[in-house]
Amino acid sequence: MNEKSKQRKKKRRPTVGEPYSVTRAATHIRLIEVNPGKLAALDALAPVYLALCQQYVILFCTKEVPDKLHAPLYPTPLSERWHRVAIMQAAGIEGRGNIRPMKRGRRGTASTSVSSI
Repeated sequence: MNEKSKQRKKKRRPTVGEPYSVTRAATHIRLIEVNPGKLAALDALAPVYLALCQQYVILFCTKEVPDKLHAPLYPTPLSERWHRVAIMQAAGIEGRGNIRPMKRGRRGTASTSVSSI
């Protein structure tokens, strides 16, 4: 017998009336219960990240065109990756003020929306 047929024979479905296992996601476990250290670190980063995003939003709204690949301008204790994400976030926030088409609905009709921040 080859390997594939052996594997097929190992997988046996339960017959009628026989109990079977059900696998479910454990979404009820909250982050604070699993890893309080990680949650504390994220809480410490939040004000720094939000302040940096606000600086770039102001820059993109007043002086420069929004560019998600803009070079870092402001000093920050955040890592280079967090800094890049803050720039991308700010470029996305500033770009939402325009009227743009929305995705097509269920029946194929398109509509427009005006986002305001």
